[in-house]
Amino acid sequence: MTRSVRSLGLPLALALLLLGGTVVPSQAQIGVSAGLNFEEAGDIKNAAGNTDAALSTATGYHFGLSFEFGTDRFRLRPGILFRNVGTYDLSPDAGAQDATREFDVSVIEIPLDLRMKALPIPYVNPYIMAGPMVALPRSEGDFSDATRDWSLSGNVGAGLSLSISSVKVQPEVRYQFGLTNYISDSFTVGSETINPADSPEFSAFSARLTFMF
Repeated sequence: MTRSVRSLGLPLALALLLLGGTVVPSQAQIGVSAGLNFEEAGDIKNAAGNTDAALSTATGYHFGLSFEFGTDRFRLRPGILFRNVGTYDLSPDAGAQDATREFDVSVIEIPLDLRMKALPIPYVNPYIMAGPMVALPRSEGDFSDATRDWSLSGNVGAGLSLSISSVKVQPEVRYQFGLTNYISDSFTVGSETINPADSPEFSAFSARLTFMF
């Protein structure tokens, strides 16, 4: 399936809106982020309740750029990251004998976190955060049309902001909960058409380390 420019219009508009705010000069910083994600997304099931594809590799990784600006108490942190989600194994009952039986899912994430300082401790600032995230999921090869053009999730988490000279080191834990599905309503693998009745949403715990400069 060829992805149209129109279908990507909403997520790209949201991305420009989120990242456009980074021109605000008040205590603005740019940083790099990386970490591990522990996926809880469900399997792809058909109308009979059987599993067409199971998520077998559920530990992935992510990395990218983060931007931060705001006041001492409240700060906005948009970003753009690449995330490896995991591998789906196609069930033998799903057919598709002439195609590979595995496909990887990856995502370009565009989060917008609102970070609030929890306690006024010098140099070590605990914080909580929450915000929305637009995801652009992808899969390659025979499964290139298995994922939707975009998906929407929410994030909540907590962490520490450690000031070391002009650098902020931010270790944190996060939980992502899906608000929309990311697998297509129908996709073709080889000569077989799969129509998921139970399409999973993104759901994952993650541990992330960010360096703000």
